[in-house]
Amino acid sequence: MRQGHRMVESSYFVTPDSEPRWLYHNLSIALDESRDLVSGQPGGLARFFDELGVNSGDRVLHIGAGIGYVSAVLAEIVGATGSVVATEADQELAARARENLTLYPHVQLHEGAGLPEDLGPFDVIFVNAGVTHLQTAWLDLLADGGRLMAALTIAGKPTMGMGFMVLVTRNGEAFAMKSGRPAMIYSAVGLRDPALE
Repeated sequence: MRQGHRMVESSYFVTPDSEPRWLYHNLSIALDESRDLVSGQPGGLARFFDELGVNSGDRVLHIGAGIGYVSAVLAEIVGATGSVVATEADQELAARARENLTLYPHVQLHEGAGLPEDLGPFDVIFVNAGVTHLQTAWLDLLADGGRLMAALTIAGKPTMGMGFMVLVTRNGEAFAMKSGRPAMIYSAVGLRDPALE
């Protein structure tokens, strides 16, 4: 372990200060230690985006924007010919994301647990928080050939869940689902059903 990092329960690191240089490591970084809220590990996110086939020009819906880091990565991938619509339910995180995403005119940030109206079809939907089930509204928003990735989880710690990633692909009115890697992720606010755990 490098000097300056403090490992917490083997799942993420707490840095000694808020300097961005700490993000240039393939580590999950604490965003709010009191809530066990962490950034995604960059290497893992890169694999997810590769599996999703995110391309230049794609229209992406990012649910669970956090502080905007992953939304910014997606914005870089899709480029100025694409667009990212990011949603964040947590008011404090949404405020930080709004500030962090000001350099990306092709990213729209929506605050709140629900989805804004009239979003139109998306090539890619990435759900960046653990859920117990997929929402029908997400499937309805997928374009033909569109891909959706989410973590289906059961509750672990109060704010964290464990489960596995699923990749859903739309072909007309049919949907194909493939299960993937194990996942430990922050639980989605308002998108869980305890009966489905």
